[in-house]
Amino acid sequence: MKQVTMFIPPAYDWSMPTMAFPLLKAFLPSSITSKIVDLNRLFMSSVFQNYQKDKSAFSVALNSNNMSEAIHCAVNLERTIFCEPISEFETVRTNRIKLNYLWEKSEDMEVLLTSGSATEDRIRILLDGIPFLTDNLAFCISISVEDQIFPSFVLMKILKERYKAPIILGGNIVTRQFMLLKKSRLKHLYDYLIYGEGEQILPQLLLAIESKNNVTFQDNVFCTESFVEQQLISSDIVPLDAIKIADFKDIELVDYLCPIPILPISLNRKCLWGRCDFCAIHCTWGNKHREKNIEDIITEVVSYINEYGVTHFRIIDEDVPPRILYEFANAILEKGITIFYEAYVRFDKGFIADGVIEKLYLSGCRQLFWGIENINSEALILMRKGTIQQNIKSILKLSASAGILNFGFILTGIPNISLESEEETINFILSNEYLHTVAIGTFVIDRLSPIHIDENTRKKYNVTIFEIGDLTTEVGYSYHGIIGNTGAKKRTKQYIKRLYKERPDLAVCSLLAEEIRFILACKFGNNFAKQFIAHCDDDNIKKICDEAIERAINERVIRGGFE
Repeated sequence: MKQVTMFIPPAYDWSMPTMAFPLLKAFLPSSITSKIVDLNRLFMSSVFQNYQKDKSAFSVALNSNNMSEAIHCAVNLERTIFCEPISEFETVRTNRIKLNYLWEKSEDMEVLLTSGSATEDRIRILLDGIPFLTDNLAFCISISVEDQIFPSFVLMKILKERYKAPIILGGNIVTRQFMLLKKSRLKHLYDYLIYGEGEQILPQLLLAIESKNNVTFQDNVFCTESFVEQQLISSDIVPLDAIKIADFKDIELVDYLCPIPILPISLNRKCLWGRCDFCAIHCTWGNKHREKNIEDIITEVVSYINEYGVTHFRIIDEDVPPRILYEFANAILEKGITIFYEAYVRFDKGFIADGVIEKLYLSGCRQLFWGIENINSEALILMRKGTIQQNIKSILKLSASAGILNFGFILTGIPNISLESEEETINFILSNEYLHTVAIGTFVIDRLSPIHIDENTRKKYNVTIFEIGDLTTEVGYSYHGIIGNTGAKKRTKQYIKRLYKERPDLAVCSLLAEEIRFILACKFGNNFAKQFIAHCDDDNIKKICDEAIERAINERVIRGGFE
């Protein structure tokens, strides 16, 4: 029986496991075994070796219902994993590797791979400790976020040096970069690309490799070996009634950052709205919104409870419409299941209907992630957010009043949107008691977003685009002929400083990892940060605010690179 090893590469949030490979593993044919290696978790825990001590202290405080001590321990845990230089040019920050190298172009990555890196040294040591990598049928690598691109190429370089098994590359970022990766000068490091959803095509590809037959190409597989590239013909997407229960048996849940195990679940695929000018997330799911059968979801949740003892879940879909969430909540309550969960949502007016949000809370919802971007009415129309200012205010109030923690995403520097609208948004946050934490980032053009692919949309924003690299999902742009958003970055830094200093409760929540914040909200309610700040001394508050500011600037303004 042949084995496939599936690698989750660094650098990514390691609070909980990802879903891609546990789900794909359930689809593999019986003739093929598989092992999942969460290289991300192994890498992060090798860098931040003292995290288990602070994680244990956090668990003790949670179990003793000591809110103040629990938050104090959670903050200490964040400090432990906040920043660790591993070389003069590489720094690991919380869940990403910050490089003082150019890497966005294949030629830059080639130089980086040739010269070597501390990241490469660590990955080599980790691979040395994995005994089952010889005689594999194939290696699979999934790239979910841009921060994983550099470590993934490092991993592929090492695997190519050591083993003969072909490398299959897939994931959200691969789909978004597919056309560029097909032509990359680094394509010798991978053998197959999977475009889009892998549940159907990966088993077919592995069976073809196993039988040593020439691969019959579908439209989501491309071979970079010496075969003649064939016409890509199939555009089928996976029906969600065919989705199986993910297999997390290879995952050691106790080793993740969050002391209470959390598993990902999914209710639907592709944002039902899918029209925001700047968003490219939904483009990897094909052109059709699909939703899972609620009974199937309940069966899945119950299986995770019974199999792994897990009662906390993250709904990983980029957006869950209120109707689907309401049906899920109803089913949870009708079955008498006790769980807690969090989800990504948009300001759909369906959340305003009587009893909807209250039902979500009763069923275990404790954290919701909302895309606010900008509160100004004209800006909302320009961006095609599909909501209005009053709905945003009403929904946030309903959600917070029910007991749910509200997380808001904010965008600054959006072309053709006034500075006054940014100020309006910042003032809205400062005065809104129903927002518990915010993430403020500077605007970028994402590959495959409407503003990237549609000329009329670009005209609306007065931008012209250009390529900045074949390995990044970010597309360069000029606004009124001016390249760069230095002014927006400077403003954003000032906004962050102002928000966290004037509302230190936002700083507390922002400093914490999303799953840690979720656990605290489950245990102590959505206003735990305000209660904590009320009993904090000034020196501690200042220290937390300074740390939150530094983290936010590095993650959302400077991002993964350097200035």
